[in-house]
Amino acid sequence: MHAWRAEHSHHKLPCKGGIRYAEPWMPRRCRPAGALMTYKCALVDVPFGGAKGGIRLHPKQYSIGELERITRRYVFELVRKNFMGPGLDVPAPDVGTGPREMAWIADTYSQLRSGEIDALGCVTAKPVSAGGIRGRVEATGEACSTASARPATSRRT
Repeated sequence: MHAWRAEHSHHKLPCKGGIRYAEPWMPRRCRPAGALMTYKCALVDVPFGGAKGGIRLHPKQYSIGELERITRRYVFELVRKNFMGPGLDVPAPDVGTGPREMAWIADTYSQLRSGEIDALGCVTAKPVSAGGIRGRVEATGEACSTASARPATSRRT
């Protein structure tokens, strides 16, 4: 099993970016995707650095139990190497991952860092039942619908 986490920029912390479960996921794609996340955050003036991670696997080829064990081991390795935490690097879902995996990540991190008051802040997009925020999914959709409802404008210089 091969897994990666690339943190592009530590100028603003925490780093932020998705975790992808995909067969062709390679470290050469991970680094540029982390850089892209840094630029996205900078463009909208969000004070985060960019990161991206992934595990080379095809999720449909594994049972839920196997995916859970793989995810928890990935978190263990990230924490052991100090690549993850609420003030350091906060992963999010990406291709092949979702709220279920984010709940496993939050639970594992909380167990490894028991006593940290902000441990659940180690990952975004958790279900509400796992410490997530009500309205997160709707807020993302609202931002998209609001942006698409605005008329296009152009400026001449």
